[in-house]
Amino acid sequence: GGAEALASLPLHGDRLSSVCKALEGKAHVMPDDFDGYSVGSISSSTNTGPSNPHLVLYALFTARGAMKDAARASLGESRRLERVVFQRFVSAENAFIADVNDDVVSDDTEVVHVATALAVSFEQLVGSWLVTLNAMTLCDSGTRFAREGNGAANTNVMDADTDSGSGEEDVFDAAGGVDGTNLTKRRRRKGPEKDATTIGEVRRQYVLSAARLELLVAGASPGDLCFTDSFDETQVTNLVTALVTHARFGSATAVAVSWAEGERLTKLLCLVAATLAARAALAQTKRSGKKLSSRDFRETLNSYETTSFLDVTKLGVLATGGGVLGPSDVAPEQFVDPDAAWQNLRLFLEKHDGETRNHKLSEIAARTAFAASATIRIPQWLIARFTGGSGPHGTLSQGMAHRGKNPTALLNAYISYDRLEDAARLAIREVAYFKDAPATERTKCAVSWFPEPVLVDLCERVGGVPELAGLAEALTRVMGHRKRMAEADGAKLVEMM
Repeated sequence: GGAEALASLPLHGDRLSSVCKALEGKAHVMPDDFDGYSVGSISSSTNTGPSNPHLVLYALFTARGAMKDAARASLGESRRLERVVFQRFVSAENAFIADVNDDVVSDDTEVVHVATALAVSFEQLVGSWLVTLNAMTLCDSGTRFAREGNGAANTNVMDADTDSGSGEEDVFDAAGGVDGTNLTKRRRRKGPEKDATTIGEVRRQYVLSAARLELLVAGASPGDLCFTDSFDETQVTNLVTALVTHARFGSATAVAVSWAEGERLTKLLCLVAATLAARAALAQTKRSGKKLSSRDFRETLNSYETTSFLDVTKLGVLATGGGVLGPSDVAPEQFVDPDAAWQNLRLFLEKHDGETRNHKLSEIAARTAFAASATIRIPQWLIARFTGGSGPHGTLSQGMAHRGKNPTALLNAYISYDRLEDAARLAIREVAYFKDAPATERTKCAVSWFPEPVLVDLCERVGGVPELAGLAEALTRVMGHRKRMAEADGAKLVEMM
């Protein structure tokens, strides 16, 4: 079409500047509800409608390698689509409220129409943010930001000798005094322009829009999208909770990582870990007596259809491709494959849990599994995240003192849920292993973990259960040996001093 031909014309200098000014002027007065080409359709031979000036500008600059200006053009389209999404969100929310008040639900109601229109707008917005993000990524380091406006038309962006897009500037340092006669020239990186949109902000907006799109496809109502004027900490928590509720764990994790940090991020990730663990534990409990294979679960899931307010036939691959922000186990609880659920939890913990969080996510996952079922046994790989195994030469559990593995956390979890047999076996295995360790390792074991009061309490509780009498004797024996070795190590230390 005309847009494709215009983008491929050999325009340079004043002609290119004039075309850019004309297109930016047209984009400035273009209504928000413009119904022209969507992102990525500018080269389609089937397009016969009006061309989107933002996308024509994007094609012009991309064809000439001016990615900073291409990002600016795409950013303008993203901002326009944001306004369209908000308008359609208001319409969809009003339609849902009216439908609830009338107590009428039907596929032919206005609800399906407005909800589908909102999902279509969200899909266009997600695509536009992704185009903007890619354009900024291709910019030079230090210039990965954009500001809306017609600045591109006022400069010769194709002049290779200009320094406007280098992200650096010349500064002069006085090397010989304050009289300015002896100056040293150096390069300094420039910060983002005033009121500029950085690549980090674009990435966050992309994640937010994609998460809301997935919620709509999952069957959430507009009220669950946390669509407010200010997306604050409370809204981040509410959105992550809604995503977890609809089993969109990949999107929930992406929103948490993009919009939170520090302790707030850890709390949100704990929510995801707890839900994944409960999902796996409940699935294992419910299916343990039926001997179903993973293939049986897949065949059963294929017959399940997600309930949604949308006409999915009008949506594209972004909305229906199985997860914009990463794959999620979106099967309802009764169709969850336990093996796949535990594997999803393992992948999540391996990526997001570790020493920096003191393995807090693993502890939450274990406690949630214990709370979900009194008979559940957590996998060996999850136990190993606390103990680190007991192999020779350097694989001892380091405990809280070194912020490495933390077997005390697992022991306390066992005790909290009356898993006395598991707690006793864990304590016997870990404490007994240190008898052959060097004196320094034995000393760390005695002062860091397991704390003496915890072991004494465990020994008393195990001794009160007749069925665990053998474990109680073994635990008492290793505790006595541990105490004698600690006293001997202390005496040797006194002699050395």
